[in-house]
Amino acid sequence: MCVIIAKPKMCKSPSMEIFENAMMANPDGFAIAYKMPKSDWKVYKTMDALEMSAFIQTAGILRGDSIWVFHARIKTHGPATVKNCHCWEDKRNDLIFAHNGTFGIKADNGKTDSETFFRHILVPTYRHQGYQAALKACTMIANGHNKIALISKKETKQIALVGAWINQDGIYYSNESAFHEPCYKSFQGVDPYGNDVFDDISYFQRKSAARGQKLCNTQYKPTTTPSYSQANLYSTGSKQHQSAAQHASSAEKKALAL
Repeated sequence: MCVIIAKPKMCKSPSMEIFENAMMANPDGFAIAYKMPKSDWKVYKTMDALEMSAFIQTAGILRGDSIWVFHARIKTHGPATVKNCHCWEDKRNDLIFAHNGTFGIKADNGKTDSETFFRHILVPTYRHQGYQAALKACTMIANGHNKIALISKKETKQIALVGAWINQDGIYYSNESAFHEPCYKSFQGVDPYGNDVFDDISYFQRKSAARGQKLCNTQYKPTTTPSYSQANLYSTGSKQHQSAAQHASSAEKKALAL
């Protein structure tokens, strides 16, 4: 499924618990595209949840004046590698792209369907037809089901969100997986009565000691209840979103200002 979390300018960052929930539920690679005041956009990627957790806490990501798009992945197309972590950059054309969902296209060998769309469709569209056409291409392929975060570093200086997002305290979430802490249990053995014995563990509580254990995801523990609102900035799908899909210029004005 994956999850994307997007933070606009001058908005309080979510707690580390939100990031950790997202990474535990979506463990196949992590990346964050971020911008600090008086600096350009940068992208940081890692396969290690503990490394990403430490980076978020030490790189200023939690500051109120930071702007960022965070992605935690569950692999579908392409192996779990750093190269297959969203977000992707096209430095020549100043685009940054992240996706939550599945596109109905054939992925390049060893790559994700998301990056295949980005490299072969989105970037050429932006290069030859401009930002509005690129945004329209995202909306068309999203088809009301996928979520896309698109950043144009020079032209608009905005985060455009495609799809139906959850808005909680000004932060945008592509789904609910960051709101729940997965409850993991590791198999310890069998008791004298023949019953399996499990030990409750937390990846982030035990840190590296939890690595290498065979984990069984048994249930989810709700930790917070999101408030829902329409966060569609440019979307097709349901009837209430069709007007936004038909007016790219109007949607752009609703994109998250950096």
